[in-house]
Amino acid sequence: SLKEGLNAVDGAAGVFGGVSEAIGWIGDAGLVVNQTGADLEGGLVIVPTDPDAADEFFSTLKTFISLGGSMAGLSVRDEAYGDDTITIVSVDLDRLGGLVGGLAGDEAEGMTLPDGNLELAYAVTDDVVVFGNGPGFVKHVLDTDADTSLSSDAAFDDAVGRLGDDAIGLTFVDIEVIRTMI
Repeated sequence: SLKEGLNAVDGAAGVFGGVSEAIGWIGDAGLVVNQTGADLEGGLVIVPTDPDAADEFFSTLKTFISLGGSMAGLSVRDEAYGDDTITIVSVDLDRLGGLVGGLAGDEAEGMTLPDGNLELAYAVTDDVVVFGNGPGFVKHVLDTDADTSLSSDAAFDDAVGRLGDDAIGLTFVDIEVIRTMI
């Protein structure tokens, strides 16, 4: 029953050289939501097992967006940040909404996207791949060091210490921060 969906995934991944080329570089990964002032930011932080393959994947993605994205309201630009490069993908939600509505036909009736633009950003380094909801998030991750990382937080360190050696995953939510935000 999943054959049609899996064939579609294989076809899309074929653009990047196949599924193993598209995602085989992904090592440990975390979904991050962070508070910056009154706002929230977030994205994925990935430790690449093969930084060159990660760089190739994102270079291919950038090329496709550059060549064909304008029809869907996508544009791409690079921003130097220290020794790294942050790539920013701008999404014109008005144009994207029109395209989605046109493709979906009656299925899109009543669905709307917010007005304006959305920025997604990413950076690929030898140590980390960051993909998030704008260049600010990417910069915050790139600027993180041992003194400012989550591992320096006493509550997090205590929670991790209670997991034991057999844990294969971790979810950490700082309830105190959420309570303060509310």
